[in-house]
Amino acid sequence: MTLFLAGLAVAAGAVAQAVTGLGFSLVSVPVLIVLEGPRDGVRLNLVLSALINLVLLVTHRDSVRTSDAVRLLVPAVIATPIAAWGAKRADPDVLLVAAGALILISAAVLIAGVRLRRSSATVAGAVSGISNTVAGIGGPFIALHALHEGWPADERRATFQLHFLVLNLAALLALGPIWPSPLLLLALAIGWLVGRAVAGHVPEGAARVATLAIAAAGGAVAVARGLL
Repeated sequence: MTLFLAGLAVAAGAVAQAVTGLGFSLVSVPVLIVLEGPRDGVRLNLVLSALINLVLLVTHRDSVRTSDAVRLLVPAVIATPIAAWGAKRADPDVLLVAAGALILISAAVLIAGVRLRRSSATVAGAVSGISNTVAGIGGPFIALHALHEGWPADERRATFQLHFLVLNLAALLALGPIWPSPLLLLALAIGWLVGRAVAGHVPEGAARVATLAIAAAGGAVAVARGLL
């Protein structure tokens, strides 16, 4: 049953990613960390997310802002092993609460449509690296930076894939590798294909709101699970 529920979360996350261009980790990681624990849940999410990053990067590679990606990646990669060191030593319940809180904050920031008055690639990259390692979610912080800098939508999507492909691999090296079960890989593929098939028929705004609502609910469950 645990593996089946994890598969549903992964498939739903892949659908969200295919339809809206974001949301895989926001949807999948809350369920994975509750079912598999904060450490293994995050590591499973990192592997699955990296596979999606690779597929999208191949598709959108011509739109990548390479120099901007490097400026974000340097502080992110430096911060990753530091965050991994802390995550390995933290109490699992504390880590679960921290991960859930980061998910809630990320969903709230995106729902509110926050825009920054100032943005630093160093700060955005470092925070992204820490939150990605602890909670499997670093996208909102990079998205806020990209919006502040005025990157076009196609360049945002492409650059995010390069950033998170490298960052997810760095986090897996720091946390220790893990390989998802064939069922989770199958769920990822099915969710992606379904999402691509329905993408043109689902209003992006509605799909985005649903994705963030699911993420917020999952984050709240993770916080409650860690506190109880």
